[in-house]
Amino acid sequence: MKIDTPQVLVAALALMGGLLAFHNLDLPLVRNSLVYAKIAYAITDHGLLASAQHAYNKALGFSVLSWPLVAWFGANAGLKIASFIGTVLFMAVVPVFLKRLPGMDDKGQSEFLKTVLVLTLFNPLVAYQFMSAYPDAFFAALTLGAIVFLDRMLSKDAGYLDAPAFAALALAAVWVKHHGLIIVPIAAVFVLFRLQTLKRQWRRERNRFVGWSVSLAVLFVVLGAAKSGLVPTFNWKQTQSNFLGGEDRVDIIAGNVLMFTQYLWVSLGLMFPLALCWQNYPGRREWLLLPFILILPILYYEGSKYNIRYFLLAAPLLAWLAAASLRRLAPPWRKSFMCAFVLFNAFTIFYYNHPAFYALARPYIQLPEYDNLRVMGHQGRQLRNLDMIREHLPSHDNTLVYLSNYYKGEFSKIWERAGLYPQGTTVYYAKKWDHELINKFGLKKAVIFEYVGIGRGINGVERDKEIKVKKIHDNFFLLDLEAPQ
Repeated sequence: MKIDTPQVLVAALALMGGLLAFHNLDLPLVRNSLVYAKIAYAITDHGLLASAQHAYNKALGFSVLSWPLVAWFGANAGLKIASFIGTVLFMAVVPVFLKRLPGMDDKGQSEFLKTVLVLTLFNPLVAYQFMSAYPDAFFAALTLGAIVFLDRMLSKDAGYLDAPAFAALALAAVWVKHHGLIIVPIAAVFVLFRLQTLKRQWRRERNRFVGWSVSLAVLFVVLGAAKSGLVPTFNWKQTQSNFLGGEDRVDIIAGNVLMFTQYLWVSLGLMFPLALCWQNYPGRREWLLLPFILILPILYYEGSKYNIRYFLLAAPLLAWLAAASLRRLAPPWRKSFMCAFVLFNAFTIFYYNHPAFYALARPYIQLPEYDNLRVMGHQGRQLRNLDMIREHLPSHDNTLVYLSNYYKGEFSKIWERAGLYPQGTTVYYAKKWDHELINKFGLKKAVIFEYVGIGRGINGVERDKEIKVKKIHDNFFLLDLEAPQ
């Protein structure tokens, strides 16, 4: 079997991501990954159909796919292994997707394809997906794969399995993440601009026409059934989307536009201005509209705030734009831009995803902190909190009081079940501190820790004037009622 350069490039980038993920395997689950862990544990405890009761508004697909890994390795490692697999699939699908763009399947486009692949995949956000314990890369792989088969089934090279493959991947994308519904307007646009192909299939290839018609019908029937609650594993009925929510739409959109520029900076580095040049985009109308369909809903949605990971789905198209603009420059400038991109993004990949490298670089270079790059941000801080918990437990009766109102405290027990505390630790849970907890739990010595997903927290420990505690930081205290007052 012939191995071409894009395959080697993807394999090398996947190896780098895998090594980073292995290095950071001890990072704790945080934020929504706690929800995915709870769903996976609920499948074990209560069965698949009952797991939706523990999912809040999350799709179940990622947790269902991760469930065997969580059962074997625990949630902390299992979800990260699942996100690693999803990111490898994303890297494998991207070159297949790019080759469907007009003109990209020509033999003379090999160098250009490699450039687009590097611009798409060589950045700290994609590197973090290997260890994120989130479904975003998995979702992007499924959705891009669905678009590939959508394009194929409405093209001259249509095969009989293209339409069923499109429907299956589209349903899988919605199952993994409800934003997979974006495939509906994409399919509508492709069908609208491929009417001549449909007429030809109707006249000459009736079986193919019937095949994709039936596949689309099945897709919409299943989606309709899911919305009605007849397919509970989609967890869609009880998820009444807040897509249209938000009080000040202008502020929401302005904030999300700023977030989009942050995504371009994080992913394309010094190349990001080149992604704003649309004059070289593929001429076919459906491909011209595709990035707008992928990006505009994210800019409109209030929940997009801080979530630059949402733009992964549009990453290949934005990288194509940057590469197309780069190709118009003189060769010396092209080489200079590519060298600058590789050096800068290599630095940011390790800056944001390798603690030792970060510790060396941070005193000299301080880059912005992004919510979706969590190794040195939120996740890194929680790892330090875990280390302090482990350090102080032996001198505090191996007792931990875990405070959290994140998702109303529903996911507080995930760290304990994942085995992140030393054996023999007694853990008590509450949403916030109350003096009555001392009598309720029989406390004398304890580590008091509040997990805060967003914001400052509401622990209330410092407002309790009847006790004296040693404050480590705003959410970490040491209680010792036997110490001299």
